[in-house]
Amino acid sequence: MKKLFFVLSALMLMSLSSIASAQVIILEETPGDNCRMMLSGPCAPAPEPAPMVMRPRVVRPRYAPPPVVNEPTVPPPPAGLPRAAAAEWMPQWSVHFIYLSTGDQDGSLLGGGLSAEYMFSRHFGLEGSILGMGSGQEDMYAPYRDGMRAGLSLLWFPSGMKAEGISFYMRGGVVAETISTYEDAYGYEPIASRDTSYREVAAGLRYYIPLIRNYYAMSLGIEASILFDSHSSDSEDGEDRSTAAARLTFGFHF
Repeated sequence: MKKLFFVLSALMLMSLSSIASAQVIILEETPGDNCRMMLSGPCAPAPEPAPMVMRPRVVRPRYAPPPVVNEPTVPPPPAGLPRAAAAEWMPQWSVHFIYLSTGDQDGSLLGGGLSAEYMFSRHFGLEGSILGMGSGQEDMYAPYRDGMRAGLSLLWFPSGMKAEGISFYMRGGVVAETISTYEDAYGYEPIASRDTSYREVAAGLRYYIPLIRNYYAMSLGIEASILFDSHSSDSEDGEDRSTAAARLTFGFHF
């Protein structure tokens, strides 16, 4: 009886296990939105991820303040001290056109010529000149005289020569003169000639006008001079031929 009960129990268990094996319950979980374990089929497939767009990184320049350099500062000069004047251009060479009016015991003489100057500094310079002269008589049949003067002198500007404006100067030197006298203005051979040397002292004013600043200038000048006869005591007639002269000048300076 016990064997029969055991056989029936085994048959019953076998029948139940076959039914369970015929119905398979599938429990699986797939990724997806709100996907949970379900007794039905698999979850819906998850959506594909959105494509990622890589934007280039923009590097913006940053403002960097300039470096601070601590330079030594020089204190300004005390008030009231004179400032050093800026260097001013000084012309060294000059050429002058000269109109001359002079005379002696025998009458007046008019003429003209040239002079050249070289300035060692603003105060001192050297001048050389050569002038031609002729008598200023209106009567062409009166005795006619002509001649020349050549001079060498030292220039002195007490306040310094200016490249612009008025400058006062003094001049001193020696002059050699040759005068010939003719019967009239048409004479070819002189009837008399004499040579005289002078010591000359002169003073004048010049007005300088810049043409090209710091390179060229021109000037207008007026001058008066006294010429002392160097050999008046040694002359044959013992006559002192000291005289005076006036000059108008027009010069170029460079």
